[in-house]
Amino acid sequence: MVKPVAVLGSSPNTLTGNISGLTSGLHVHALGDTTNGFM
Repeated sequence: MVKPVAVLGSSPNTLTGNISGLTSGLHVHALGDTTNGFM
């Protein structure tokens, strides 16, 4: 399980973790774009 947390400020955020056992088709948007129904 990976739980992203957005922190408002001037420094970049880092997301780390291990993801396994997923079916193909999952993708992550670099800028948090959740348009087109991806949630």
